[in-house]
Amino acid sequence: VSKKQCVAQYGKVTGQCTFTGDPDETPSDCDCDEYPFAATREGAREEDVSVKRIDASDNRRAGSMLGNFYLNQRVLDGDKFYVDVDATPVKR
Repeated sequence: VSKKQCVAQYGKVTGQCTFTGDPDETPSDCDCDEYPFAATREGAREEDVSVKRIDASDNRRAGSMLGNFYLNQRVLDGDKFYVDVDATPVKR
């Protein structure tokens, strides 16, 4: 579902992309990221999935961390879990 939405929104799922539009910026490989996570039942619903192209290495690192979370917390297929999102803005 997320790949289909990424193609609809961005024209493709992977490839080179820039984030700021600065001509001096070095393009990086991009992946399509989705929320809710594709690994969840909610992530498979078309109407409520948010997609964005992000740096591929960041996306794959986050996916690995999520997989480790599932493993370490013993989250099995079909188990329910709660995601608490802190809406506090990050100061940069």
